Order: sequence, then C-alpha cells, then structure tokens
Amino acid sequence: MSEKTMLCVAVPTSTLIITKKGDPAKVLVFESNGKFGNKKLLPGGKVKVGKQSCLETAITEAEEEVGIIDLTNIKLFTLSSRPNRDVRQVSLEKFLDGSPAPSGLESIGLVVETHHGFDAVYVAETEMEPTPDNEETKNAYFIDARSVNQHEFALDHGRLVNAYARFLKTGELPALDEF
Repeated sequence: MSEKTMLCVAVPTSTLIITKKGDPAKVLVFESNGKFGNKKLLPGGKVKVGKQSCLETAITEAEEEVGIIDLTNIKLFTLSSRPNRDVRQVSLEKFLDGSPAPSGLESIGLVVETHHGFDAVYVAETEMEPTPDNEETKNAYFIDARSVNQHEFALDHGRLVNAYARFLKTGELPALDEF
C-alpha cells in the first residue's frame, strides 16, 4: 500500500428520538463536549456490526450519552440513507467498533473515509430526566419539537426533529427519500 491509502466504508448508525412519557412533543436533546461543539444532537451512534443490532445500539447510546434506561414504546420512525449525510476520515488506529487494530496496521498509512449514511431512527418514551455523562455530553434536556430551529443541531438531527413534529401534527411518516 502507498503512504496514504484511502478506503471508503459504510457505517450503519442508530439515532433515537426520546420523548417525555405523556408529552410526545417534548424531545430529549443534548449538547456535545466533542466534535459538534454547542450544537444539539439526538442520542445515537455507530452500530457495532456483528455485536449489536441497530436497536441495541440506540438503547445503549441512550444510556451512555444521557443516562436513560427506561425506554418504552420503541418504534422505528424512519431510515436515512443519504450518501453524504455524515462523512468523516479516520486513520486506522482502531477498528470502527472501537477495538484496537492489530499491531503493525497503524503504520501503513491507511485512512478510512466513513460514510455514516445508513441510519435507523427510532422513537421511544421515557419517564426519566436525562443525566449527561460529562464525557461526551455536557448538557441534556427536553425541548418542544414543535418549535425547533434546525440550524441549532448538528448533522441532520434538526431536520429529524422537524419531521417528527410534522408526524405529531399530521400522522405522516417521513417520505422514504427524505433522509
């Protein structure tokens, strides 16, 4: 391989729209301590392919990022598959599931372009208040989905919340090609 070899990898992700039980318009969001700055996000993350399903990933991320462990009425809301939804470049110091790369691989100059374009988006309810982990999450709270400025969100999470608010009003799920 050359000094810098680029591989493209599709990385499935899961996102969770967590609502306050009894008030479905209240949606849990958090602010990231990391790469997304002060932008709002919905809980979620990369699926550990072969180790977790999309649903298991969503449940795990809700617990890890915002301390929610009582999710009920979990339903698939939409699937996202936009090709350039979230593209990142990482060097192969560890595998995409977080485990260390075998010794010697880190020195071959392999860069992986990851396309986080296959996202399973779920809706669930909680009775709990969020607890930020202070590692990844600096603040977590409920907002009213019906009055969201999508530009305050990272990735396409603002658009997802707006689509969810539209669903509450009309009962229509997002179009198959909307995300």
